[in-house]
Amino acid sequence: MTMLNLLDSLVELLQGLRVEGLGLVAVEKYRRLEPAAGLRVYVSPVSQREQAEAIGGQYVERMEVEVRCEVPWERGAVSDADALLTLIDKALALFEAHREVGEARRGRVGEVRYGIVHRRTAHPAFYGRFAVEFTADKR
Repeated sequence: MTMLNLLDSLVELLQGLRVEGLGLVAVEKYRRLEPAAGLRVYVSPVSQREQAEAIGGQYVERMEVEVRCEVPWERGAVSDADALLTLIDKALALFEAHREVGEARRGRVGEVRYGIVHRRTAHPAFYGRFAVEFTADKR
């Protein structure tokens, strides 16, 4: 399994995320530099490495992906923040429920970090991001 295959599988898995009152959430590969128009989930590659799995030349591919949920902070701050926190909870639950994504096995789900990003040309945005590690057999 390649990183591109993993990203495609993750986007497909996350496509069904829905936040009450806002409907389906847009999911995209790769974080964009321009601000999100609404509630968005970005799936971006972080690292990829080969790692020995067992004695005798067995190797696996370790891949780390960042999942970033972002919402423009322009309406009532409480409603935007609540929607983002709900989305992150649903994304974490989805990863917990799926130990395998495509040909990869999910490993560690990282700590969620929250923040506000300020852009000169747009409203600030509230975000939460976390890393997820996957292991796939080396072919």
